[in-house]
Amino acid sequence: MTQYTEPRPIRNEDEVSLLDIIRFFRLNWKFLGLITLVLSSAAVTLSLSKPQTYQKQLTLSIELSPQSVLSASIPTMTKDEVGLRVVTFLQKQKLDQVTAVPTYNASTQQIDLTLQSPNPSTLAGVSSKVTSQVNAYLQKQLDRSIKNSLKGATQQLNRYQKIVNRLEQQIKQLPVPTGKTPEALRAEVRLRSLEAQRAELINSMTTQEVDEEYLEQALRNPAQFSDQIMSVQVLTESEVRQTRSLLQVMVLAVIASFMVAVLAAILRVQVPRLKYELSQEKIDKSPEN
Repeated sequence: MTQYTEPRPIRNEDEVSLLDIIRFFRLNWKFLGLITLVLSSAAVTLSLSKPQTYQKQLTLSIELSPQSVLSASIPTMTKDEVGLRVVTFLQKQKLDQVTAVPTYNASTQQIDLTLQSPNPSTLAGVSSKVTSQVNAYLQKQLDRSIKNSLKGATQQLNRYQKIVNRLEQQIKQLPVPTGKTPEALRAEVRLRSLEAQRAELINSMTTQEVDEEYLEQALRNPAQFSDQIMSVQVLTESEVRQTRSLLQVMVLAVIASFMVAVLAAILRVQVPRLKYELSQEKIDKSPEN
């Protein structure tokens, strides 16, 4: 048990000088060294007993075709929308012994992906698996959009056709304008208006038929079409490396252990002092004094 010796009085008890700090370490260096050695050895041993983890960093770029290449019937997404959807997909996706931590960088419009696994060989070829799964997911999303667009295009064509048929019936029912009578002039104006509406609708039908054919071709070859519209590719790829090294573990263990040792040394010095001060207060308050 360490015996407390009352220190010399100082002017300000709250003031700690550099000399006090040096004296503290000089008097307690053996205790600090022993505690630091014991705790850091235990921490390093515990850390090394856990399975080693390896990681790999990927940067994924989002490729989108220009709007002019796409059919007007297909709703398009921005890079930000695609990036956020891919991040959500990767967060839910389970790769073989691989943990994926994706984040979308809005400033670069790229996806930063951290892959971790206890098996380094698993990470060696994981980049191609990631891009394949992501592109398959985007293809599925695009296929769904194409099917909905094709359904809408077919409905619109049927609607145009019904309107055209109705206009043609109205045109047939109009009397053939002859002469310059007011009735003939009104019939001619009506006829030209109906024919203009029919021509405009037929033109719209032609455009819609082109879109419908484009969508049907996309559904017949979805993989090739999807790659042309939007895809995710590996921009940069790091080497497989350990998540922790022995040197890093030792340095962190020594720093943390030394801080704990300093705290223990402070308590080791202060506890006898507190006991001494409490005993002195009891003596001062005793009836004899």
